[in-house]
Amino acid sequence: MGPDSDPSVPSNSSDIFFRRIFDCLTSEGVNILYNQQTENTIMKPTLKSWATPLVIAAFIISAFTGILIFFHKGGGLVKPVHEWLSWALVAGGALHTAANWNAFKNWFTKRSALAIISAGAIVAVASVAVPVKNEHGNPFMRVSGAVAASSVQKVAPVANLTTEQAIDKLNSKGIKVDDAGQSIKAVAANNGTKEIEVLEALFD
Repeated sequence: MGPDSDPSVPSNSSDIFFRRIFDCLTSEGVNILYNQQTENTIMKPTLKSWATPLVIAAFIISAFTGILIFFHKGGGLVKPVHEWLSWALVAGGALHTAANWNAFKNWFTKRSALAIISAGAIVAVASVAVPVKNEHGNPFMRVSGAVAASSVQKVAPVANLTTEQAIDKLNSKGIKVDDAGQSIKAVAANNGTKEIEVLEALFD
């Protein structure tokens, strides 16, 4: 080997041949190892890899439909979608917790996190345990029910009519009244109509 020769360059054809074989084997080995690792990653998804996307998707649905319901825009399938697909959020949350159990337990050792978790638990329990004053739904519906249970004789003055005028008015609209003591509900049932239609006829 001369003084100007590069020691990293093979000095003969056999060295070049074996160097090329070594390079090919090394390159191929790296590719094989990389492909095996990639296949293992694809073929063996972890619980976290699909539990987390499930939580995200379910949260988007629950949050969006919940906001619509809050602003009384819950027509169509909004309410059933919110109620039924909330189970997906519950399932995703449970699986996400299982996949991150060690990290999840650590939150209970922090006072600030424990305070927030406790507040959430208290609100959840209070929502079903604390009674509310209005347990009968919409007050308008209660008023309508009370009026429908009243007799024609009692409802007539509210419509600025005498009892006879109320009966005549209903009869003129094809609603037969047998007795002034009949309730609006009974009159509607006897005529095969709705209570609201009887009231509309009186107040028209």
